[in-house]
This record gives sequence, structure tokens and C-alpha cells, in this order.
Amino acid sequence: YLLDDAPDFERFIFVTSEEAFDVRQLMASIAPQLRGSAWLDQGMLEFPEDFDVYRVDLIKPRGTR
Repeated sequence: YLLDDAPDFERFIFVTSEEAFDVRQLMASIAPQLRGSAWLDQGMLEFPEDFDVYRVDLIKPRGTR
């Protein structure tokens, strides 16, 4: 991955399931959470229980990209 110019950190959220799933449908189910900034402060989104969710934050040193 090539990190962009966003300051401080990059956040990746990996979602897995034992069953195949439609990404658009999953995104629609969490869309209301994405409309606000509360999830950024809390650091996590709530997903349906059929999914395993892993969060990775890459902290950027100040003054670098």
C-alpha cells in the first residue's frame, strides 16, 4: 500500500466471514455509522455478528509520508 497525505495515521479494517458475503450489502448495513465521526473517535465500527473484524492502525511519524 502507498500511504496518502493524511496526517498521523492510516486505519485499515479487515472483515472476514466463514460465508461468502456481498460487500455492497455489508457497507449499506454500516453506512449510518459512517455518516458521523463518532466511529473515528471510538476507533471501531459495529458489524453484524457473523463477521470477524480486525483493525490495523499505522501510525505515521511526524514530518514523513
